[in-house]
Amino acid sequence: MKTVEELEKEFSQLAQEIYQRGERRIYPTWPWVLIRAVPKEQQYGSLMLPDVEGPGKQHKPLLEGIVLATWKPHWSRFRKPGVPTDEQIFRESDFKPGDRVLYPHFAGLPVNFLDDKNYRLIREWTFDELGGAFGIVHYDGDYKLRVEVNEMFKGLQSVTMSGR
Repeated sequence: MKTVEELEKEFSQLAQEIYQRGERRIYPTWPWVLIRAVPKEQQYGSLMLPDVEGPGKQHKPLLEGIVLATWKPHWSRFRKPGVPTDEQIFRESDFKPGDRVLYPHFAGLPVNFLDDKNYRLIREWTFDELGGAFGIVHYDGDYKLRVEVNEMFKGLQSVTMSGR
């Protein structure tokens, strides 16, 4: 039986292969990153909620995606206010193809000619309303940790503000 890490790696490789087989390529410029959204299902008790578009999407504030392409490292010039000369800084992406990232459901722009449902250009980081990637997701030891946490809280009851 395969581990979660092995399955996640295979899924990332498969997403990369599908993108590479297509006729069009996107080479994002700074600070944009091309991702493929990972479909997620949510389970509440025995009720399974499939991944859907539309109003149901509001219940999923954070989505996951696989990075397919990032921008090339480069030197960037900028000028500080009041300083007559330009300064240079070397910029390099924090992500690499195959990374799993978290991003808000409203982040970025759909890539219509690839598949507007699954492919998005999101910013690597941002302070504006378009949103951006929050960080990289790692699944190492996820299952073991969940079992340990559930075991720790097994005998505890829920406490509400009313004390009941």
